[in-house]
Amino acid sequence: MRFVAELGRWYFGPWRFELVGNGRVYELLGIRFWKRWLRTSGNPLSRRAGTIDLPSRRDALRERLRQQDRFTREYELRHLLGGAVMQMAGWAVIAMVEGASLAALTIANVLVNGYPILLQRYNRVRVHAALGRIGHPKDLPAARQTPAADEAQGGTPGGS
Repeated sequence: MRFVAELGRWYFGPWRFELVGNGRVYELLGIRFWKRWLRTSGNPLSRRAGTIDLPSRRDALRERLRQQDRFTREYELRHLLGGAVMQMAGWAVIAMVEGASLAALTIANVLVNGYPILLQRYNRVRVHAALGRIGHPKDLPAARQTPAADEAQGGTPGGS
């Protein structure tokens, strides 16, 4: 069970390249364009304005940001699992239906699950930046490079 917790901490924590420019890499991948088409939460006025309601007290704000962090992890995991199931279903369709296109099914999977995963990671990087600005670094996981770079430096998949 500890391995699963460490794996989750390693995967869901921010990667070094994600922190550059507060998620700029995702913006270059077009996440802001796709964000307009993906379902958002909050009240209709917030959805229209592209914002969420945040409390003004620091402790309430910190808790709301932590809640948002958990939300992004949950939805990213849903899309990871959904993407795996969708890809396996695509392979089954290829095996059963003549003329079915694995490329078309994979592209559909990336659109249905890949961009929402990127969106959750983008949002989480921004949440972590906001937590850092309100002055509580203990709320933030350490940035990671890549699994190979972590291991080369003697790190573990769990980070620091």
